[in-house]
Amino acid sequence: MKSLFGFLAFVTVLIVLGAAFAVPALVAPAIDSDVRAASPFGEQPLDVAVDVNALGLIRGFVGEIRVSGVDLERDGVTIGSLGITAQNVGIGDHAVGAISGSLESVAIPTSFGGSILVRDLALSGSSSALTATAHLDHDAAVAFIEQAFVEQGVVATDIELTSGGLSMIVFDQRVEV
Repeated sequence: MKSLFGFLAFVTVLIVLGAAFAVPALVAPAIDSDVRAASPFGEQPLDVAVDVNALGLIRGFVGEIRVSGVDLERDGVTIGSLGITAQNVGIGDHAVGAISGSLESVAIPTSFGGSILVRDLALSGSSSALTATAHLDHDAAVAFIEQAFVEQGVVATDIELTSGGLSMIVFDQRVEV
């Protein structure tokens, strides 16, 4: 009887260890496929790396998903390079515990021709509190502000960036913000 319980304990340990190694190996390709299917870039080439562990899956999340790509395009917006890491991604609700990464050389078309070049866009935070910080050069910042006013049907001219704000003429009046 003692040897039967020992044998059952041994088999149980083997099954648990097998599941701990086999399940993540089987689940990771499915998650990779789901990430690619959800990509806003369609069939454009992306590198997707998924880190999965059995304990995380039992707790309901994927440990880490890394997505990168170069020369991506969507609706006229082009991205020179993209590198984003999402950690602790919920299996059911897809909530993300931590996001980090950046997009570089992002060209956004404008309604008045040309495009605004965002040098880089840094991402950080979680899916419920994501922060994005964009870096633009002077001319791109002015073009971005002009575009925002044009989209609202307001004519703003003589836009100048000032220390901590901007100055412009709106409705024939100089306004400082």
